[in-house]
Formats: sequence, structure tokens, C-alpha cells
Amino acid sequence: MGPTAAYAQVATTIAQLKAITAANRSPNFCLLLPEIGSWVYYSPASTATADDVSVFMPSDSVGRWIVTNQLPSHTSLAIRGLGATPAIRLSSIEGRGVITPGTQGLTIGGSANTLGFYGVNPVANATINSPGQNTTDMHRCLSEIRTRLQSVGLITGGTIGAATFEKIYNVSNPTDDLIGLLGTVNSVFTNPHPSKTTNSASSIGLGTVVMFTDRTDNDFYPSDIANSWVQIDIATNDTSRRVTLTGLGLKSRNNAAVHLPINLTIEGSNDGAVFTTIFTWASIGFTAASQWRAATFSNSTGYRYIRVRQPGVNSTGGNFLTLSELALYGSLNVL
Repeated sequence: MGPTAAYAQVATTIAQLKAITAANRSPNFCLLLPEIGSWVYYSPASTATADDVSVFMPSDSVGRWIVTNQLPSHTSLAIRGLGATPAIRLSSIEGRGVITPGTQGLTIGGSANTLGFYGVNPVANATINSPGQNTTDMHRCLSEIRTRLQSVGLITGGTIGAATFEKIYNVSNPTDDLIGLLGTVNSVFTNPHPSKTTNSASSIGLGTVVMFTDRTDNDFYPSDIANSWVQIDIATNDTSRRVTLTGLGLKSRNNAAVHLPINLTIEGSNDGAVFTTIFTWASIGFTAASQWRAATFSNSTGYRYIRVRQPGVNSTGGNFLTLSELALYGSLNVL
């Protein structure tokens, strides 16, 4: 669990921060120090000059406590509805932190190389931040944090809202998506199908359904039948998991620039039988093999099943729905 309780109980002032013993310090442990209203983290190897403004020296002179202004980005777990006096204590193997009273809304999140805890101070109207560790550790940590927050003894007062794990389309890295989020552990990607998700198609013309989430160049398509589709069940290993889809990426087949999709209908369902149109993607614009295209759209409904259907003919006049890879953007309620 780490020295969470000790941090929460004694480190409210600079003097108390400096007095935390080596046994209660761990690398990158971060906390909000109420006396200065900023996040600090412990760097055991630092020998930076202590100025009692941005750098604080422990009483045993080993390492430094450093004020951080590192801003998290789009991957987050949001905690809503905090009351005025909750004392929330967080700890996990990959990332640790303490959130103290004073925030009405709080987010735990991170960017490419950070695990951050941040929120808006309702009095000062300022953002408070913390540092962290790498992205894949953060993904695992968020699930752990959510579990611990809902456990007896880790929260006093207030209520916890739903968790959200978000991925936004990035043109320079289109596979940094929800499929990647589900499949990556310790910086290693493993296709989440079939352990966490289940891929399927209206039929099989070429290849196997494992292909469109394996993050390699492929050539997959259903048979030459009207209204062909591919589908992902996002909740194979956790039936409570839902995706609120706000974007979809598609990589064209790697074989040839023929039979490329022109128009697609993106649909969602929670029973696998009745589907609702989320977005109609017209004039996708594929011009070559192994080419990424993406669309973003508004949607606030969570679905278990995401289906991509081809309502008309492809670029060669056939019904083959050809693709190499599929990417999902938006948010998950459960990892």
C-alpha cells in the first residue's frame, strides 16, 4: 500500500514535509501540500539547492521534495461530487498519491510520461497538479485507484462518480486508442481479442477477425454481400464495460488500393441485436493501401457493441468491406 496514511496525516506544512522519515518516503510519491497550495513529489536522487519555495530538503538531507506544475492530458479517471471535507488516500504499486480536502471536482490523469492528480481549487480557482510515471503504468494504476477509492477506509465523506478512461484521436499516433489502452500492459501491446474484447463480422471473405485489432498491416474483409459489417464487443471479460464512442479510425487494406470503403455507418448496441446509428461517415477519402483515416463526432451514450457497417458499394463497386485496422476513440467506464 505504501506510506499513504503517514503522508495524509502529517504533511500539511513545509515543516511536516521535511520531517517525514526515510521509511515513509518513496520515489515519485506525490501529495498536495496545503501550506503552499501546490503538489510536491519526492526525488530520492536529487541534490538540487533547497530554497523552501520550489525545492524542500528532508531533515536527513537525503533527496528533495520538488514542487511540480506538470499538467496531465487526456487520459483520466474523473471523481465527481466531492464534498467539502473528504480525505481521499490513494496508493498502488505503479503510482501513488494523496488528495486532501479543498477540491470540489478532481481528476486523476496523465499524458505520455506522467501519472498526475489534478483538480481545480474552488477558492483560488487554480489548477493543482502532480507528477507521475509512464503511461502503461498509469492505465493499470487507474483501475487500482478506482477499486481502492470504493473500498472501506480509503475515503471519508463525499461520493464517487463514474470512472472514465479517455483516448482522443491523434493524427501522429492513430493506434493510441481504446483498443491500445485495453491491450497494453507494462508497455507491451497484446491484442485484447478475445480475452477482453470479441471481434466479429457479418461473414468472412478473407483473413480472420483477430486481424482488425492486432496492430499490424492486414487485408481483411467479409464476403461480397450488401451491408457487410465488422463489430467489436468491448465487454468480453467485464460485462459492465461500456464505450462512449466519439471517434473512429480505419486503416485501409494493405494489399491494393481497390475495394476501399467510401461511406460507413457507425452503430452501437447494448444487447447485440438492436443497433443505433452513432455517426454516418460519408466520403472517407481513401486513396491508397495502408492509409489511416479518422472521424470524430458527438456522442454521450455508452455501448457494449460497436459495429461498422458499409451501407453501399465500395470504391470498385463491390460490397467487400475491406480494412486493415480499426481504432476506437472516446471513453471507457472500466479498463
